[in-house]
Amino acid sequence: MRNRIALHAEPRKTIITSLAFTLISFFLMLILMLSVNKDAIQLNSLLQSDYDYSVTMQDTVRKDDYYQFNAGIEFTLSADANTSLNADIVMQSKDSLYTDMVSWNAEPLSTNGVAVSENLAKSNNLHKGDKLYSKHIVNGESCE
Repeated sequence: MRNRIALHAEPRKTIITSLAFTLISFFLMLILMLSVNKDAIQLNSLLQSDYDYSVTMQDTVRKDDYYQFNAGIEFTLSADANTSLNADIVMQSKDSLYTDMVSWNAEPLSTNGVAVSENLAKSNNLHKGDKLYSKHIVNGESCE
């Protein structure tokens, strides 16, 4: 007597397995799309924007708010400098009111104006009206 091995699966089991796999795949794709949707929207808006730089900030309290850049902006003393200033970059929030609780003078600046700390000014021999340069991280152009 020969042992026979059936290599054909039952049609009903094949359909149930295929259907289960399809449903599981659909739900996994749905979960993946929902989890990255917020980041995808932000990335798409950045790619379509004309912004020079982008930052994120915790929920605003409209008092003493500021943005801190973690990377990407470097200031130099000349347009062709190879080294940058060792400084943290912060930006004022347009809609925030500033009190004496912040450690810097929070008067509004011009569009391309920057403020530097006294220590940074002293260590780099900077005076009011001196120019600093920042190289754009996307197109490489230097801004004065």
